[in-house]
Amino acid sequence: MEQPMRNTVQMGASSASMIWRRHNVDLLIENLHAVVKEARPHALFGVSPFGIYTIGAPPSVHVELDQYRDLYADPVKWMKGGLG
Repeated sequence: MEQPMRNTVQMGASSASMIWRRHNVDLLIENLHAVVKEARPHALFGVSPFGIYTIGAPPSVHVELDQYRDLYADPVKWMKGGLG
């Protein structure tokens, strides 16, 4: 078992499945980025999140749909990792 999944199993089923899903979305983005860059090294690759990272970020925004929690997307992590 991979270390991220091993860590999540200890947290409980709900937390574990959320982290597992987010990890798999991260892998999808990373792999897609690699394939695009391999095929066309100068191509720009990006993902278009809907603009609200998570509830309270920015503090003035109040929404019910949370892309980090509900869609398992972490565009801040992707940008920091050079994927955007």
